[in-house]
Amino acid sequence: MRQKIDALVLGLVRHSERTDVATLYTRQLGRLSVAVPVAKGPRRRGANPPLMPLSVIEGEVSDRPGSELARLWRFSLLEPFVAMRADPLKSAVAMFVGEFLGRLLRDQPPDPALWQAVYAALRRLDAETDPRRTANFHIVLLWQMLAPAGIIPDLTSRRSGEEQWLDMRSGLYTSIRPPHGDVLPPRHADLPPLRRRAWLLASVRRARAARTATSSARPCSTTTPCTCPDSARCAPTTYSASYFAE
Repeated sequence: MRQKIDALVLGLVRHSERTDVATLYTRQLGRLSVAVPVAKGPRRRGANPPLMPLSVIEGEVSDRPGSELARLWRFSLLEPFVAMRADPLKSAVAMFVGEFLGRLLRDQPPDPALWQAVYAALRRLDAETDPRRTANFHIVLLWQMLAPAGIIPDLTSRRSGEEQWLDMRSGLYTSIRPPHGDVLPPRHADLPPLRRRAWLLASVRRARAARTATSSARPCSTTTPCTCPDSARCAPTTYSASYFAE
């Protein structure tokens, strides 16, 4: 039985003259290894497009009797990320991101929200025009992936105005230096809260900009009937939860 998937290509290796093995991270099935037929010569016409790491595809997979590899049938590219491959700076960042995602998403079960967050992050990298933001993209991505990796610090244990160490094994702030070496000293321990605050502020600014760009009329009150001449353009003020999730 075939199942439709949306997938991010994490890697591709040659298995035989006729078959490649692709490692995918899918929205529906999580991490998945699939066999991909390699078309050569006259068979190349009408065959699947070539797979490349960090491409986003949609297609169909099915189980193969007697094999641990699923079969990837005809598929199409959703996002080839042309700018990411043409720009040398973006290509260098993408190589690191691909290696990082391949390790982070190892044996990853289905998580549509995480898949969407990774997909949105790659689209931002491909569309980025500021070289400075491109150069720092991998740092921002590492921070945003701390929660899915289960290693984000507990920022509620941070007491303002007090000199504290960040115990990176427990993820907690403490006034006494831990006996091991996996710690951040007080002069660096404020970086996670500051980074989180800056990210939240940037998210609010982007949400406000998106709301301004998509709304040409002031929203009506939700407690009174709409009296605008063009009521179809009038809507309550809302912020998209998915926007902040990106």
